[in-house]
Amino acid sequence: MGDRLVIPEAARRAFLLELHEAHSGLSITKALARKLVWWPGIDQDIEQLLRNCPICQQTASMPPSEKAAAWPATTQPWTRVHIDYAGPIENKMVLVVVDSYSGWIEAVATNSETTTATIEILRSIFARFGLPNCLVSDNGSAFVSAEFQEFITKNAIR
Repeated sequence: MGDRLVIPEAARRAFLLELHEAHSGLSITKALARKLVWWPGIDQDIEQLLRNCPICQQTASMPPSEKAAAWPATTQPWTRVHIDYAGPIENKMVLVVVDSYSGWIEAVATNSETTTATIEILRSIFARFGLPNCLVSDNGSAFVSAEFQEFITKNAIR
């Protein structure tokens, strides 16, 4: 279980409701939960919660307004990495980093979405996995600042 908390049965539903407040979908909700907590049957509990969520059901039944452009497939790990913030979850934001080749997810809770905090988290992740060739973001404020662009340029990331 590592650094994950074990949530008592009586608190599980409240935790999942808080985690799912952004209606991020099944994959992201499971990834965030697995990163933060553990209990037997957590995946099934998340699936049941999302199946019974009226907002998710309404969104799932709506046709997409515009087909999203597909990114080209990558041929090796850490070629292209996608990053974004999710939350808030219990007054914290979570920086979600996804390797496009393997689908590996790193999710790090933080008190701050600043560029400085973002760079600190990315340095820690890059120290373990190496530098990606390409970093994709939604152009949120932490990702478009001069400080972040300098970090990307100095590390030869496009």
